[in-house]
Amino acid sequence: MLTASEVAELLHLHVNTVKRLGDRGELAFY
Repeated sequence: MLTASEVAELLHLHVNTVKRLGDRGELAFY
């Protein structure tokens, strides 16, 4: 199991990745 802080960190990284892809116009997959 992940701790709450680990989950929050993973979510934060995922959100940042999606934002970067969106900025580059590569969100056609979502």
